[in-house]
Amino acid sequence: MDMKQAAQMALDVQNAVNLSGVVHSFAEVMTVISEESHRQSKGTEWKNTHPIVTAFLEKLVDLNRFHVGDSVQRDADFAEVERLARE
Repeated sequence: MDMKQAAQMALDVQNAVNLSGVVHSFAEVMTVISEESHRQSKGTEWKNTHPIVTAFLEKLVDLNRFHVGDSVQRDADFAEVERLARE
């Protein structure tokens, strides 16, 4: 896969309904972005903020129904994760 194909995949997943499928595609795309980052001597911030990454993250947030401003729900979710980790 090259960057053009990675960009197309980012567009294609915008209609996805399966979060796990998007995550698997995202992992493939991150490999391409990491290779491009290395080729261009770019760092972690370049990878983290790349527009293709943003497109995937926005879709993941959408599928999770996460609301950035909802700190009460976020706190409850993390409390549940901590509880599950202790079990």
